Amino acid sequence: MMTGMSTDSTDDDQHLGDPTTADDDQHLGEPTTADETTEILRRLRSAPADELVTELISTLLSTAHVKLGRRDARLFIDLCALMVGHAGRYLPDELSAQVDSTLGQLRFAQVSAESEVAAGAEPELNDLSQVPSPPA
Repeated sequence: MMTGMSTDSTDDDQHLGDPTTADDDQHLGEPTTADETTEILRRLRSAPADELVTELISTLLSTAHVKLGRRDARLFIDLCALMVGHAGRYLPDELSAQVDSTLGQLRFAQVSAESEVAAGAEPELNDLSQVPSPPA
């Protein structure tokens, strides 16, 4: 949907939140060193707000898509809509329009997927115990 965040750092730097660009000797789940943590914090602090918001929105949209049919998909769809409503003025108009369109598609897909799930399947492991209420 959206690309990984980049900063004004050198080409050798990794993209935040993108484990596929990590060095080959660095594995997910391994503890980071103090120097690595300091570097991550430096890059996060200097990253433009619109790029961080874009990353958060992308994560929410992707998560909602993967969870379609589950109750928690609605939660991520609603969280994304709230975030765009609050932070949309800091994003390019084209991106806001793209996110609004994607949210509409996800809402429609969620209703369709919920109908399929309601046709007989047990709730999935770690799904919410109740359907989230829409934001006020």
